[in-house]
Amino acid sequence: VTVSVLYWPPAHSMPRVPPEDVEAARRLPGVVKASLEDLMFVVDLDDGSTHTIMLSEEYPRGEPALFGDDCRQLEPGRLVELIQQVRGLARADTQYSDGGMFEYQTSSQMDPASEDQAKFTAVYGESALDRRSLGSGAWMTLKLPLERDLGKQTATAWGLAPRSTVDITLKFDTFPFTEAARAPAVEVTQNGKQFQLGQQLRSMLSIYLERCWADKEFMPPSASKSAVAAVNSALSVPLPQLASVGQKRLRDQMVEMGFPNDRATFAAATCASLEDAMDFDVDKHIQRERARLASQLPKDELRYNPDTDVNKIVPWTPDVGVLLHVAEYVKQRLPTSPQYCVICDKPHLFGANMLRASVCSRDVCVFAFHEFQVGSDAADTIATDGGVIDLLIKMFKAAALSSRAEKILTPFPHVMHPTKPREAVFDPKNPKHGELKAVIKHFPTVAEVLGADSVAQLKAKTASKDFRVFPLIEWIINSNRALLVKMDKAHLMSTIGTDHQFLLVTAPPEKQKKFSELKKKHGTKFAFHGSGIENWHAILRGGLRNLSNTDLMVCGAAHGSGIYLATNAGTSMGYSQRSAGGAAGELTDTGGMIPGLINEQGMLCLALCEVVSDGINDHGWCWTVADEDRVMTRFFFVFDRGATCNADTTNADFLSEIKAACKYYGVD
Repeated sequence: VTVSVLYWPPAHSMPRVPPEDVEAARRLPGVVKASLEDLMFVVDLDDGSTHTIMLSEEYPRGEPALFGDDCRQLEPGRLVELIQQVRGLARADTQYSDGGMFEYQTSSQMDPASEDQAKFTAVYGESALDRRSLGSGAWMTLKLPLERDLGKQTATAWGLAPRSTVDITLKFDTFPFTEAARAPAVEVTQNGKQFQLGQQLRSMLSIYLERCWADKEFMPPSASKSAVAAVNSALSVPLPQLASVGQKRLRDQMVEMGFPNDRATFAAATCASLEDAMDFDVDKHIQRERARLASQLPKDELRYNPDTDVNKIVPWTPDVGVLLHVAEYVKQRLPTSPQYCVICDKPHLFGANMLRASVCSRDVCVFAFHEFQVGSDAADTIATDGGVIDLLIKMFKAAALSSRAEKILTPFPHVMHPTKPREAVFDPKNPKHGELKAVIKHFPTVAEVLGADSVAQLKAKTASKDFRVFPLIEWIINSNRALLVKMDKAHLMSTIGTDHQFLLVTAPPEKQKKFSELKKKHGTKFAFHGSGIENWHAILRGGLRNLSNTDLMVCGAAHGSGIYLATNAGTSMGYSQRSAGGAAGELTDTGGMIPGLINEQGMLCLALCEVVSDGINDHGWCWTVADEDRVMTRFFFVFDRGATCNADTTNADFLSEIKAACKYYGVD
């Protein structure tokens, strides 16, 4: 359906439409294209229809009009709300009585369940909801396009198929589902199959909905409505007071340009220039403030309280409806999901700022994972390549055998007894480093691990030496929280001079989004980071951190606190060799290695990082970056000990290789 413009207003009547309103409309699911020129807003939807809306001069107040074969007045609202109204009218136009006459069903005429469904489809489209009646119950499947909110590397790490929706099926035992006495069972699939992120989404939704239904009416969980109001009040972020004339002038400039007063006030209180104020992320600022306020709420420090967890608080009003609220809850939780255990949905006790899902170190979750494989599809490794397994095991052994093991073996293994699953053989609460070293001596070679005919055969072979070997190897592989993937031979960087090249992504979506915003504003550069092999076990599980002036520092901080990097690979390789006490000779495996794996006599490790330009302190031969959020690992290289590499990121040819690899792997 294509509609034409019937009236063109004079230029002086152009309303003030904030740029973020237009951007929000463009991001709305189902919107293919949206444009605004003077008073005319034109939107193309994914059903092939095009709609033209005449905005009021008093936008967002005043009555806008929809033009087409039948002109209609719309209710006042912002662009997103107008699009939702248009979708509602389009659905109504497809409903006919038995006699073929048009029969428009208003929301007041709908039953609660139908109205709830209409609210969801108004935002996500009719094709995003699948309904099935089963006896007295009903299954409602929400088809959410979650991949579009993630980068390519994050989608890969989480096992999301390209251009496919994530299907969340809510299995109600009563229809209408709005009258269900119990929370629905939850199933999460993609293309009809289980996937890594699916079990974590199922777990977090099941826990959330059980708490919602315990209140006998659907609402964010808490003891009562007054408790919800109290939490929201405690976490409310007041508008800042503008103290200077310059701040007030900046606010007025933004308001004159069409920005809402609250956004303009927040930006003016924080930014020094109009350019910075226009780019200011108010939502992010408020989120940080809410997190700070939440941390100050009085509560038992020994008990986690999800009602005050800012990542789990999603605004609720009865007008939203159950289905749309579930979708909004999933989208709210998605960027920070790696911060939570895939089983209990409580924050991780360590390594929260990582990319991949994981089981937490609490005894009950470790027991569930080992005994029943609960969470195995979410926390299972994608590192099945022999070179990756070899790398993970060697990093762990280097850390465990180091003289600094008590400091750098973080996290310490949490491994349950294979036949007594309620008994921990290794526990971070009581780390037994001596026993761990004894078990490592019985590790099979990676060639033996990959050459086993079956898991049962490998278990039996390792158990004959020490029953703790196999579960410890499982933990080493499954505890890796980074995306570590062997690069295709056709896309290796020839300048590097080693075949052992890997894509390395450690940051969760929330951190990647912040980095992308900084990159767009300030630009980025590339540099190497070198560290001894024994340190990479912790880096893959906790991220690249600023450890200057801590007891984990090895090489000093001659140029101050920060993450140390260098544009020249040779400079960083020097740091890869500086172990503060290790046992390189003990890393040697007995037995032959299969071709293509890393030389067992030792290795040097380098990460190639992307760095936001404004955070770099350039000291000539090296850089320091104090802000961890301004450094992102991109690639990882392993060299035989004694190898040399003089690749330099300031070289135009090598920089072209880096950018080509970034493009191929979808690194933003």
